[in-house]
Parts: sequence; structure tokens; C-alpha cells
Amino acid sequence: PQKRKPDIIAALIAKQAEGVVPDDLEVPRAEDGQLLDIDTGNWCNFQVEEGSVVPSEFMPRTEYRAHLEKSLGLTENQDVFHIIASANGGPDHPDNYLGALGSSFNRSLGCSMDFFCCFIAGLEKTQKAVERALEAEELYRRDPDKYARLIDARGRGRPTLYSENPYNRAAGHCLSAEELVEQGRRAWARMRLAAAIA
Repeated sequence: PQKRKPDIIAALIAKQAEGVVPDDLEVPRAEDGQLLDIDTGNWCNFQVEEGSVVPSEFMPRTEYRAHLEKSLGLTENQDVFHIIASANGGPDHPDNYLGALGSSFNRSLGCSMDFFCCFIAGLEKTQKAVERALEAEELYRRDPDKYARLIDARGRGRPTLYSENPYNRAAGHCLSAEELVEQGRRAWARMRLAAAIA
């Protein structure tokens, strides 16, 4: 029987997460060096909002979720999907949201695979996400009290700004949308190669 595209993609991601890759192949890993544990069980529960109904202002994730519930009819097991994670300076703005994604998959990605999220989003949407991250950072630096809620601090005293996140610090500059999407494309190619080898 012919496999459906979502099943093939889920299998590729699962093989990547299981570590089915050659020793000399560079793969995405968590900060502690472990292979990322990606839960693919519900990842295809994916909805993208497009068109004139997409809000254009900064808005908290909970407010955007309420908007999506009205416009798309979200289910309980879906999360608002950040392209650039809040923990990496991704702002709470529809330009940095890619609709809704299965919660188990979204949470298993965490903040360690922004490049993969950017690849999923595509270059145009990633460019908007990076622009909004830099805008939120500029506003926050100008007036932290007034703009503290543009980037979810996730329980920390202050939010991480885009220029301060680990991958931008490692690169020595703020990665562009093109660089993030290319890193995601290379990671996807490695996952496909790993699946072909297995």
C-alpha cells in the first residue's frame, strides 16, 4: 500500500529522533549533546491561518489561540506554533506564529530546533518572524516596562532577546531568515538520508 506523505515525514523525523544515523553525519542535538526526542505522534494535527483574517499586531499566545479557535476551530491537543521560540527571542506576534500544531510534537521541538521550524514555515514567513523578533527587541530595549510582554519571558525575570539566543551568540551575529531556513533544509536532508540508510 502507498504511504501517505504525513506518514512518511513522521517516520523520517522519528528515525532522526531514534538516532538511526551514521556516526559521521551531523545531526541536530540538544545543548547537552543528546539527540532530540521528537514526539511525532500528533504532529500532523497542523493548521495554518492565511488571508485577511490574520491579525497584524503583537498579541499574547493565549489571545491568538482564542482567535484561532474562532477562525479555525482548534482542538485541545493543538498549540500555537512559534516559528522562533519565545525562549530564543521569538515575539508573540502572528508573523511569528505558524498557526497551530499538534501539542506533543510542538513541545518536543521546544526551543532547540528553530531552524527546523523556519524550514517548515518557509522563507517568506521566516523573514517576517525575524523582522518581528528584531522589532520586539528594539522596542523592549527602548522601554522594557512598556514592551515587556512582546516576548514571553516564560517565567524568567526578563525575556531572552533574539540577538541573545544561543544560536545567534554562537554565530556571532543575528542569523537571517535565509540562514535559518538553510540550516533547517540541511537538517531535513540529514533526516531523509538517515531514513534511507536505515
